[in-house]
Order: sequence, then structure tokens, then C-alpha cells
Amino acid sequence: MQALLGLVLLLSLLRSLEAQCPDVCACTGLTRTVDCRPEIAGIGFQFTSIPDGGPPNTRILIMSGNAISSLPPDNFTAYPDLVTLDLSDNLLPDVPILDIPQLTSLTLDGNPFVSLRDDAFTDLTSLENLYIRRTPLTTLNATTFNGAAATLENLFLDENPFTELPPDLLTFISQLQMLSLTNTPLQTLPDGLFDPLDPLTAQVDLLNNPWSCDCNLAWFSTYLTGNNILVDDTNTVCLWPPAHRNQPISAVASTEFTCYASVITQSPQNETIFSNLTLTISCIIDGAPFPEVVWMKDTVLFNLSSRVHLENTYSASLFFESLELSDSGVYQCSIENGADMSSEGEITVLEHTCFDGHLSSDHETDVDCGGEFCEPCNISQGCLLDSDCVGELVCLFSHQLPSSLSYISQSDPLAFTCADPSVPPTLFETILQTELPVDIYASNVSGLQSESDLQSTMQRLIATQLDVSEATIRNIRLSTVGKTLRPLVQVWFELPKTRTGVLARSRVVEQVDRGDLRATVRIVDEGEILCRVRLNI
Repeated sequence: MQALLGLVLLLSLLRSLEAQCPDVCACTGLTRTVDCRPEIAGIGFQFTSIPDGGPPNTRILIMSGNAISSLPPDNFTAYPDLVTLDLSDNLLPDVPILDIPQLTSLTLDGNPFVSLRDDAFTDLTSLENLYIRRTPLTTLNATTFNGAAATLENLFLDENPFTELPPDLLTFISQLQMLSLTNTPLQTLPDGLFDPLDPLTAQVDLLNNPWSCDCNLAWFSTYLTGNNILVDDTNTVCLWPPAHRNQPISAVASTEFTCYASVITQSPQNETIFSNLTLTISCIIDGAPFPEVVWMKDTVLFNLSSRVHLENTYSASLFFESLELSDSGVYQCSIENGADMSSEGEITVLEHTCFDGHLSSDHETDVDCGGEFCEPCNISQGCLLDSDCVGELVCLFSHQLPSSLSYISQSDPLAFTCADPSVPPTLFETILQTELPVDIYASNVSGLQSESDLQSTMQRLIATQLDVSEATIRNIRLSTVGKTLRPLVQVWFELPKTRTGVLARSRVVEQVDRGDLRATVRIVDEGEILCRVRLNI
């Protein structure tokens, strides 16, 4: 009887906790979690501050993905039991002052940190786990961790654009058990960086960094001889110089970590090429450490961009994503590392014209032609995307080509024309008969007479597939794709900005990832519509 009474009281408490949940958040009484991510609301809402009125005994508060740019120190007085706080992917410019002495886990990933203030974690006297990943930070100061709790055990600094680290970074947090520094641009480490750590208990994860195994990192090779602190020493490898590429750092003797002057071993070549194509201007270098590379165009400093950039960390070659006529000129590659060197080549970019004889595969490019081929889609020629068409027309293309293929010949059976998205009921019924189990086909599809029958049938089948109400599946349209005996059928529908609409979108994405559905999802911002989905059958 007492056990039953206790269960009743517990259930009553859980219901009470969930009843206190802030608007547009989700609360779980059993784990005492308040989840206020924007996708929970599903209506584009973002918090700019910590919500009031949450359950006072909340232990886990998730505020990731919101628009919080500042936090008053007393923002969390309503949560005296809070131990886990997720502030990832907000707009915080620095670590806020957090007066939460009982907090054990703090996530600050994805905030626009450029630098972090001194003594940033002094007030978090119970902190054990700290995550500062995916920020714009290029370096850290040791004083940031001055006064950090002696309880701090795990520090995750992955995916930050660090170019260097201070040698005393770990001075105030020598009790760390795990330091993760994966997926950064770090090429070297300061001598003695890990000396404050206890090599018998601490581990360091340095995977997926472009390590330069030259004389500046020789100390680390010596350190690893007596200290096994790497999480994965086999895959923590050198990427430079070429003699050590892809070798584990621990497998390269410290005497082989050498530095030597750089030389250009392959110079840029003169090129004549059409616009809108890709191009690599080669400038191959050997030397350690890898030198500073400067490119000049027509004797003026050339600024790199997302369209024109170096191929990778240890490449001086210049890569053009899409050539423009203005890219014509004389390019000079210069390096500095003991012996200054430079080399140059001239690039001439030509403009495309229709029928100029320059082919991509078996057709001319679309640069001057207005479409994927030399005639645009909106006069019923070949197309690939719905945006190639005009009005209410859609591009009848099955989207079954590899994503790396950016063109297709008009004569190819997978190339189609702009057309009205319609489908005869008898054809649709025949196709579904081959795709659906016999019992589902017999009870839902057999005997379709009109387009409205098609729409209501597909609404019911899609709602069942996604486990949502039929009312969630809106504005169904159908079209055929292809000129074969077995054309593809495309079912178009919309999902609303509601909780069930967000849930349905998530389930579409999950089932596409698993291969259960062939579909594309397009996010829109039109009134009550959350997204449009195209389902291929």
C-alpha cells in the first residue's frame, strides 16, 4: 500500500513538473529536463533570454540554437538544482558570468567567441565537463582558466580555428583527465604544453589536425616515448613534410623531426581556358616548416576568397572554383623560408558563346545560353531543376544522377522538359501496384477513379508512413517523370508550421537517410507552410 501511495505521489509530482513547463519548451519530469531548442516549438521562435516559470527543481536546461546574446548573473536563481546547461549555438560574444556553483556540465559550442575573458570560470566551483567547440576562436589565453574549478576533468576544444596555443595553457587546469583538440588547423604545439598533466591519468585527443613533423615538434616525439597520453596514437599522424606524410607521430623518431629551407619544385604554367570552369594553378613546394605563401596578380597582392583559394593547408597551388573573365592575368607564387623564391604563369580566360565548339560531355555549356543547355528550359528544352522553369511548370527530372554530375545531355533518357505536374489515375495505380504490398494496395489503392481519389489515397498512405494525422499532409500534387514504360511518379506535399509538421519533417529526413524513402525537402517561409516535400515513387 505504501509503495502504491509512493508511486501515485511520484506520478503526481511528474505531472506537476510538466505542467510548469515554459511555453514552446518541452519538459520531462522523470529526468527533470527543460528543452527549449527552436525545433521544439517548430514555428521559428527563438529565446533571447532564459525563460521564466520553469520547474524549480530542473536539473538539465537545454537552450541551444536560440538568439541569446547576454545573460545577467542572476538569470539562473530560479533553477537552484541545475547541474547541466547547454548554451550552444547562441549569440554570446564571451563566456557569461554564471553564478551556478552546483553546475557540473557546461556547453558553449557554436557561439561567436573571438576571445575569452580572464577568470571566465571562477564561479563554477563544481564544473566537471566544459565544451567550447565550433567557435571563431583562433587562440586561447591560459588566464581564461585561472580559478577554474579543481573539479574540471574534461575539456573539449574541438573544431576551433586555432593557429597556435600558449605554452602555459594547462597551468591552471593540471587536473584534467581529458583534453580534446581535434579537427583544428593546428600544425604544431609549444614545447612542454602537456607537462602540467599527469601522464598516468590524463588523455589527449589530437586527431584530424594537420601536424607538421618538423624540428618545432621534435619535443613531442620525445615526450611520447615515455608518456602514453594520446587517445589514438596510430591515427594521430603527420601531414607534413612529404617524407612523413600519414605516418603516426609516435612512429617517427625525434631525430627525424627536422627543418630545411623551402624550394618551389613545380612552377605555374601558362593556361588558356573558358570561363566558369575550374582551374588549378600549380605551385608545388617542398620544405619544413611549410613556408608562408603569397600570390601576386599583375604585381599586386592577390587576396584569396571562397571562390579562389589554396587547395589545402600544405599546398601553395591556387584553385579557382569558377573562372571569371577578370581572372585573366599574370600570377606569381612567392615563398619565404630561409631562401626567398618566386615563380609565375599567365592565365587567359575566354568567354563562352553558343556553338563555339567547347563541349562539356556531349553538349555545349549553358553560360551564354540561359539554361543547362544552349536553349533555356522555359522554352521546353532540357532542364534539371524546378527553378529552371517558369510559372507553375516543374522540371520533369528524376534526380537519380550522382550529385557530382552537374549536367546531362538532352538525348539522355533522364533529361526531361518543363511540364504541368499531372498524372493519369490509371498509370498511377499501375505503378503503386508494383511498389506496395498486396494487402496495402488492395485496401487503399485499387479502383482509383479520379485525381481527388489519388490525392486522398496518397494523403492517407503518407500520413501512415510518417505516423502523423492526415491533416498534417497538405496540398498534395502528383506528376510523372520520364519517357519510359515505367516512369517515375513524384508526389508533392506541404507540411505546416506545427508540432506535428516539424515531427513529420524530421521523420521524412530520417527515412531518407535510412533509404526507406526517396524524397527531397525544401524549407520555405510562406505563411503557415514549414516545408515542401517531393516524394519519388
